[in-house]
Amino acid sequence: MGEFMKTLILILTFLSLNVRKNSFDISDCKSAILVETESGQIIYENNKDERLRIASMTKIMTMTLILEEINKGNLSFDDVLTTSKNAASQTGSRIFLSLNEKMSVYDLLKGIAVASANDASVLLAEHIGGNVSGFVDMMNEYANNLGLKNTHFSDPTGLSDENHYSSSHDMAIMACNLINKFPNILDFTKIYQDYLRKDSNNPFWLVNTNKLVRFEEGVDGLKTGWTEKSGYCLTATKKVNNMRLVGVIIGSSSAKQRNADMVSMLNYGFSNYSNELILENNKIIKKMYDFKYYPPQYNLVIDKDIYLLKGKNMDMSKLKYKENIKEKYIDVYYDDALIKRCNLMSDRKLKKASFFEKFKGLIDEIIRL
Repeated sequence: MGEFMKTLILILTFLSLNVRKNSFDISDCKSAILVETESGQIIYENNKDERLRIASMTKIMTMTLILEEINKGNLSFDDVLTTSKNAASQTGSRIFLSLNEKMSVYDLLKGIAVASANDASVLLAEHIGGNVSGFVDMMNEYANNLGLKNTHFSDPTGLSDENHYSSSHDMAIMACNLINKFPNILDFTKIYQDYLRKDSNNPFWLVNTNKLVRFEEGVDGLKTGWTEKSGYCLTATKKVNNMRLVGVIIGSSSAKQRNADMVSMLNYGFSNYSNELILENNKIIKKMYDFKYYPPQYNLVIDKDIYLLKGKNMDMSKLKYKENIKEKYIDVYYDDALIKRCNLMSDRKLKKASFFEKFKGLIDEIIRL
């Protein structure tokens, strides 16, 4: 099983373990969800699967594809793009790119992350996808690969028709994927104010559309959204100690109410849940003896520290572990429900044994016994 699929299994393991029903609620929105980012485990949800307009929260997927291209080496932060007529003609939130203006990918991404720039989104979409339509196809393919069932994109900005939608659940999956795979995006989304074209005669002041990054301690992203039909939307994230949460609100009545509800939701999560270390990095799970390698002795160990989202009333004695040595993973169960799949790795680089080394290993084992 590939690393992408293993990560996907974790992201899609959205389990509502030990959620205290009716102890917390948000009513002034169409949909809301709160999850822990590493596992995707749900802490709170309200109408999480309804297909709704998401406005500029769309740009979570747009930014993901930009960073994917950079990661693949097809694009660089230092690349300079020339503004097309289509990009320059965009309305709504923008950084006022003019026709044939040149700007670096780094600054364009900053414009998207901080100011929700539609013109920068379209310019990068055209460059990556060949045209906007090609980029939209990439967006929908990526959503399909993430297993999103209630998402369809028609553009990279979120300003289009009824065939452009997502759900709070799907938005949370997209946000977790972006943060887990490209944590450097938070270096952009946590900026409250900055400038583009700093050294020109026409500097542009960027102010973050997500006011929580300034007024709520610890919030460092992720993306706002608003249109008349979508209402006020927000995907926000915050980390306290070793736990990061993502909240999504769709269709709130005002920016003020949306922000207040997001703060309440995040506070609820951090007050009632914690991340508990259950398996330490390099913990030996299985001692192996395999003559295909030389020396034949090695250990299968946990590939990183593994944490479990623990509610206040969660009984840790109900945790159980099941190893799959062939596929190199260990499953963690709570009350017989799968909640974590953790990768195993060898504690040394394995070298295939020659015929002589296989024979020597066999003799050594006979002597040892």
